[in-house]
Amino acid sequence: VARFSPGHHLVVADIGMIEKVLTALIDVAIQHCEGGREIVLRLQPERGCLLVNVAYRGSTPEGLPVGETWAAPHEGAPWGLSMARQMVRLHHGDLHFRVDPTAGSQFAFELPCET
Repeated sequence: VARFSPGHHLVVADIGMIEKVLTALIDVAIQHCEGGREIVLRLQPERGCLLVNVAYRGSTPEGLPVGETWAAPHEGAPWGLSMARQMVRLHHGDLHFRVDPTAGSQFAFELPCET
């Protein structure tokens, strides 16, 4: 399921890197999503940035702490998530994770918007 906020938001980014970031996040969600559950990709403007959020309900990826927000690389974090964070940082953003066994998992990053 993809959800987008109305309006146009200009983000200057390396499309190849952002594609790899989204692929890494969606791959983790697919691997850990419970059968029949949906994965939600949400794009919304926030504080001069575009907030990109991938959310799902399912198991927690090995190496991620449960019940707290943190930024990778975290000791034991999957390699793909650590690399995704580095790519987001090259775009002057950061990658955050919220893992909660009752509310599900969210992976989010911000990309600065052009004004």
